[in-house]
Amino acid sequence: MSANQSFIKRIKTNPKPLVLDGAMGTELERRGVNVNDKLWSGLALINNPDKISQLYQDYLKAGADIITTATYQLSTQALKDHGFNQIDVYDSAIKVSADSKQAFYADDANERRQIYIAGSVGPYGAFLADGSEYTGNYRGVSETELAHFHEFRLNYLFDSPQVDFITFETIPKFEEIKVLVNLMKQLNCNTNNSKNPKPYTLSMTCNDAETLADGSSFTTVLQWLNDNADKWLVAIDYHVS
Repeated sequence: MSANQSFIKRIKTNPKPLVLDGAMGTELERRGVNVNDKLWSGLALINNPDKISQLYQDYLKAGADIITTATYQLSTQALKDHGFNQIDVYDSAIKVSADSKQAFYADDANERRQIYIAGSVGPYGAFLADGSEYTGNYRGVSETELAHFHEFRLNYLFDSPQVDFITFETIPKFEEIKVLVNLMKQLNCNTNNSKNPKPYTLSMTCNDAETLADGSSFTTVLQWLNDNADKWLVAIDYHVS
């Protein structure tokens, strides 16, 4: 059974909630790691992978069932701008997560809890680093440009057998939600993936209980998801910025 099939079976057969890990960048900073960069916690992945590994293991020991790859801020364009090879960095993010999971099991031979790895994809606004991840004001960026921005990182995480599911985090813009859902539908409908689909979750940034951060009606967003998302969108949530 593949990793994502194991995750699908778990959420279908066991109603017990799964516990997600906690903060990455702010917690690393609290522990003395420099994250003062456009890459944010991604900088720690490159310079201090051992600190991320320890953080994962601390979360797992505290009861987390899911650890999230340190790729929220690591868009392909951001890595290119910093002169890093995106494949090397994404491989490192996945490896640190997987190795931390195995280290946790090795520390306790009696541990039977299934641990899952979520491939993290942050919003376009996180790349801009101008606060637009809280507003959805992307300066006229088109849906085509958003799809191009997200495509490589998403495809790479999707193709990894060690990533159980994809998590889209703190998305503030309705058009970006549409782009991400449609990209996942295309990936899951691909002939090579149709028998081994990958679930995904969506976290949205909102102004309040009625509007997305970009001002879109939350009711309209939910109706669009109900009409257009495939069955592999397994969870949504929102937070108020």
